[in-house]
Amino acid sequence: MLAPSSTLSPRLFSAAGAVVSLSLSLCLLASQCAEASPVLGNRSTDIVVFQNARFTFHATGPNACGTVDKDTDFVAAINTLQWGNGEHCFETIEVQFQGKVAQAKITDECPGCPFAGLNFSPALFEAVVGPLSLGAVNTGTWGFTDSD
Repeated sequence: MLAPSSTLSPRLFSAAGAVVSLSLSLCLLASQCAEASPVLGNRSTDIVVFQNARFTFHATGPNACGTVDKDTDFVAAINTLQWGNGEHCFETIEVQFQGKVAQAKITDECPGCPFAGLNFSPALFEAVVGPLSLGAVNTGTWGFTDSD
């Protein structure tokens, strides 16, 4: 489970801290920041966790990572600010919403998503958020895992 922590370990600062700083700098420069806020998690190893993230869903098909997704896959598109040059392709993330948790793979870019926002496959959205009729939520939590 992703659990927010208020302390920054020196080990994490040198690795993930630089990523958070770069992501936040890009976010501020692009003026596309959501209310999402990165915090630190404390699992068996520390990871960066994004809270108050916007979760939406999309129709699947060919993706920016070069494969084809199906509606039943647990996959997500990451916002353009965090997409970079596709360096997160096929990385595993853990997503949470109101006590529901799932793991998914990043397989696409979401140009319309705000910083920290994710666009889920229909199956992932239904499993974590609820019926597709909800459309979007703005209080999700997610982070990259080390289980690749």
